[in-house]
Amino acid sequence: MATKQKRSVFSEIFEMSNLTGSAYRILVRRRFKEAQIDLTVEMLQVLGCLWQQDNQSQQELADRLLKDKVSMTYLINNLSKRQLVVRCDTESDKRVKLIQLTPEGMAMEEQAQKILAELRSLVIGDIPAETMRVVLDYYDQFNRNIQEQLAK
Repeated sequence: MATKQKRSVFSEIFEMSNLTGSAYRILVRRRFKEAQIDLTVEMLQVLGCLWQQDNQSQQELADRLLKDKVSMTYLINNLSKRQLVVRCDTESDKRVKLIQLTPEGMAMEEQAQKILAELRSLVIGDIPAETMRVVLDYYDQFNRNIQEQLAK
């Protein structure tokens, strides 16, 4: 494929990825609002990391979500105001705070995951799993290529 065509296809992929992501975020916000869950998609991402593994440092969460320190502090402050997480001291280094789910934060997982599963089903529709895997493999390669460049 000619370089010009590759550039055009990549631009279309990038644009479609952004449009899809934006539309999905709007859909998630709408469904959460209907369920009276007061969370942004970004707060949901933080909770998702903690549902997978509780008691992570703010820096670990920032690294996983590709957020800067200020953005992460803002998100954790908002989750804390909603009584979904607390900051805990570590014994080894008092400067490091572990972010821990509260009982309310843990309880929210089931309701949130149910909504997200319904949305995934709607979005995926009848696209075969094999096709989804191929798309994921390409995005994984895009990400590896980007990470390589960022490491330079």
